[in-house]
Amino acid sequence: MFRVRAENKMGSGPAVQSEAIVAGTQFSVPGAPEAPEVIKIAKEEMTVQWSEPEKDGGKPITGYLLEKKEEHAVKWSPVNKDPIPGTRFTVTGLLPLHEYQYRVKAVNEIGISNPSKASRAITAKDAVEPPAPPTNLKVVDSTKSTVTLGWTKPVSDGGAPIIGYVVEMRAKGSVKKGEDGWKRCNVAAQLIICEFTVTSLDENLVYEFRVSAQNQVGMSLPCNLEGAVIPREILETPEIDLDANLKQGLTVRAGCPIRLCATIRGRPPPKVIWRRMGIDNVVRKGKVDIIDTMTFLVIPNSTRDESGKYCLTLQNPAGEKAVFVNVKVLDTPGPVMNLEATDIKQTSAMLSWSPPENNGGSDVTHYIVEKREIDRKTWATVKAEVALDKIPFKVTNLMPGTEYYFRVTAVNEYGSGVPKVTPTSYLASDPVSKPDPCQKIEVLEITKNSALVGWVKPA
Repeated sequence: MFRVRAENKMGSGPAVQSEAIVAGTQFSVPGAPEAPEVIKIAKEEMTVQWSEPEKDGGKPITGYLLEKKEEHAVKWSPVNKDPIPGTRFTVTGLLPLHEYQYRVKAVNEIGISNPSKASRAITAKDAVEPPAPPTNLKVVDSTKSTVTLGWTKPVSDGGAPIIGYVVEMRAKGSVKKGEDGWKRCNVAAQLIICEFTVTSLDENLVYEFRVSAQNQVGMSLPCNLEGAVIPREILETPEIDLDANLKQGLTVRAGCPIRLCATIRGRPPPKVIWRRMGIDNVVRKGKVDIIDTMTFLVIPNSTRDESGKYCLTLQNPAGEKAVFVNVKVLDTPGPVMNLEATDIKQTSAMLSWSPPENNGGSDVTHYIVEKREIDRKTWATVKAEVALDKIPFKVTNLMPGTEYYFRVTAVNEYGSGVPKVTPTSYLASDPVSKPDPCQKIEVLEITKNSALVGWVKPA
């Protein structure tokens, strides 16, 4: 604060006091410079360059303070004690093959600025040059509008890490005079992997491609694709990889689900068809799924009817492929075949039949034979265990003059199968044979429009 008094010959007058103020200046420290760049590299020294800050704080920049640190270190160490008058400085005494970062502060007579952002980490090693060209450039995939290229990284990175690749193309026949016609394909972002898909191509044009590698120093010579390329669909014949266990066949108990699966390939993606070989080659029940490169056939609650040979077929414009899986469902037998009654008499009949077409995956052990009178609903057991070598089987104790249905059931280790009933009923009676011929046939009387015949009846 300040105060003022007026004086005359009579003495000093009262003082006037000012408000409190802070001593200061209208000038300030400089703004922070931009991040420095390393412009020259050797194994024990680097030359670092930077730009002046946009704001000098109202006072001329008198110099710069440069700091360095190894990439994974925490603390920054000063490179120079006295401010550097220029914007370039060679840092010496570095450790070979160590990575360093740099930052810089500007100085004026008011003070020191905030530090700049850190430079990229640079490895101390001898002169860096552009990398060698990539190698083994080839087409790895193609469609009517795209081409996917793949290549191998350069044998030499030029002494600095590869920071990306540049893919270029040109259409043959469209190059203007005085131009090379090459157009960069990957413009949106830096490409760091050794594969790139060029899109929006015309299937009626022929294209050339090349790829260059890039490090911090510059671009390599290009690697040119051998031969020109026409965008087109790549056709691949269908292929099926079946699990080794399924190749041996699949056996399940009745009531359990049947699960068949396979890995499939092909371009374009093939049509998938699951069939059960037989009368109509159709899978009557079950669900077919396709997930990525896998196809599945799942049939819940299997029965003997799902036993058989299943076929998986793949179809696309490049060809067709099929594999087969034998499925056995362990169940009771199906119905016997060709059941009929012969040699019908008043008290007996002979039954004959063939084994079931489907034995349920287990050999038939014996048969059950039953009978039913036509006017009754219940079946009576004739014999509970008919051996396989007892066919044809004689049914006895029939009631003369009564009509009967007969049925036969095959049995295996899983139980009794599906009964088979005779298609018609049979009358228990002695067989009636044809009569002997009549004797002594004579014409006894005749007129112009009739005749009277007589004979002797058979004995």
